[in-house]
Amino acid sequence: MKILKFFAVFITLLLLSSCEEPIVYKESEKEIDIIEINDVTNFTTDRQGDYLVFNLMDPVAEKGYIQEFNSNGEIIKRYEISDRLFAPSNIYFFQNKYYFASSGYSGDSKIMSYNPNNSKISFINTGQNDFVERFYMDDDSKFIMTNMDKNLDNKFCKIGPNKCIEFPENYRIHDITILEGAPIVVGIVKDAQENSEDILKIRKYNEDLEIIDEVNLNQYPNYFSFTGKNNKLYLFMYSGDIVEISSDLKVSTFSSDFTAIMDDIVNIEFKKNLMLENGDLLINIVLNTIDQKLNFIVKVSFSTGSPQMEIIENTANQNLLNVDYDANEFYTASYKEDKNVISIWDSKTLKIKNKFMLDSTYSVYLVDKIN
Repeated sequence: MKILKFFAVFITLLLLSSCEEPIVYKESEKEIDIIEINDVTNFTTDRQGDYLVFNLMDPVAEKGYIQEFNSNGEIIKRYEISDRLFAPSNIYFFQNKYYFASSGYSGDSKIMSYNPNNSKISFINTGQNDFVERFYMDDDSKFIMTNMDKNLDNKFCKIGPNKCIEFPENYRIHDITILEGAPIVVGIVKDAQENSEDILKIRKYNEDLEIIDEVNLNQYPNYFSFTGKNNKLYLFMYSGDIVEISSDLKVSTFSSDFTAIMDDIVNIEFKKNLMLENGDLLINIVLNTIDQKLNFIVKVSFSTGSPQMEIIENTANQNLLNVDYDANEFYTASYKEDKNVISIWDSKTLKIKNKFMLDSTYSVYLVDKIN
């Protein structure tokens, strides 16, 4: 199946991107309140603004920031956070909360949690000494994947009973999820050759973390995966294939064709993805050739049983951040004149509603609409 062949849409994307109005940084008309926070769990806001923008602490920086803006892009308050636990992270959204797995930078195995309903930050104790790279939970269980050690080994652990499993010595754990209540672990053969029959080993476990099924795949996956509302895991391969895995480990592979957009593609990076309320997926995609790369966002729909993909206009060099389901918005970040630009999108129409520019180059990780 050919998922994408949209040359005309791609041309439109470039034209619209090049014709955008310039973005002007808006200085606040009054003095900005600066609040210093040593313990990030003490963060609180009286919600005078409309948006909170999270600049997690860079590894070499002394502070991270939460900045409060109004809808005109004017900064109201800046919270300067010196707590090392406020660190760069993969961000997960479960049960109306955001979870930050940032142990590799924070130096702590706890999971940071942010509740957008009350703007409070708290932590989950994983009970592990190893740093955490991935986190996944459902109504009944919480699971983590630890960072790789010097031997490229890592673990998959169930929080609560603190029970962990490891793959054999020649495998490392790449990803974790839960399908129909069953933990699923994706592992990669460390020394696998291209087109080997067992580059990937996907295992299904019971609630006691005993293996009950296994299947092998012969492609390398990108870092980011997706677990859909249909209780299926989607792996995005460097070849451009999308691999669908059901709870019984049935595997379906869907090929994509980007040759109408770019010739001589070496590999395809499926980077961060966000699920919209209707179950559709937004994905940052990077097409790489030997001497150039192209970055844009696509929408993938699974409603027909097989993935259908289309390019979203005005998304060249935009990086996905997060979705606000209550506000029907999603957010992207880009750079202009060495400053961060936040774009606010309507998640129904997939059109930009507003933009504002930050007065810094610190990486943006999360935007929360508070009013």
